[in-house]
Amino acid sequence: MNKLVEFEDTQAALYLLRLSFGICRATHFMRTTPLSLWSEQAAKFDSVVGHTVFQCLGLKPVPEAYDQASVSTKIGGLGIRRIVDHAKGAFTASWHEAQLITHETFTNIFREADCSAVYEPQQKASSKTDADIMSKLKESSNPRDAQRLSRLDSPHANSWLSARPSSMDGKDTILPPKIFRTAVARLLGHPCSLLLPLVLFASKKWICLSLAMLQEVRRQNYEAQQCAEPRVQTR
Repeated sequence: MNKLVEFEDTQAALYLLRLSFGICRATHFMRTTPLSLWSEQAAKFDSVVGHTVFQCLGLKPVPEAYDQASVSTKIGGLGIRRIVDHAKGAFTASWHEAQLITHETFTNIFREADCSAVYEPQQKASSKTDADIMSKLKESSNPRDAQRLSRLDSPHANSWLSARPSSMDGKDTILPPKIFRTAVARLLGHPCSLLLPLVLFASKKWICLSLAMLQEVRRQNYEAQQCAEPRVQTR
């Protein structure tokens, strides 16, 4: 995790964290062991991953931002899922699917918090968990943040997060670290000191560009007017 924090490319660091260093490392335990038997280890692992995310981004860890980061990128998160949220769905799916594979019937001796009597595929259970987390965020947010979260839940709105940061097919999917961190901070609704100079720079640049365009339009209008005016010949 420390190597990811020190990694020079923030986009690549989060990409690796999501696909290689995060919850995928615990998939075997989630599918085979009830969460109640290793809840302390799971919570510690989630905490380390969460802190790594915000260290990579250079942001202060805020509970609301961490909740949003823990849901799928499809609905406005960073895809850094937590074990404590998805372990029940994984173990439930594994327990029911094992009976189908072995053609046997098992007796459910586990707690409801560990294994549900109703079968759901793991992918469906995880999507439902993500949707519940996002719904709670919207309910507890102010109208402005609720609208921000609703707009993120749109097709392809967050594709830039899941795109592979590779230059093999061009550099369209690669974002410089500062721009990537700023974009993620904006997505999470997180106050970031990096945003202010960027906004000021963008505003100043836009004002200069607007003035230049206005001057160009005025020049073209003047030239067009001069050409349209009939010339008076003097004798």
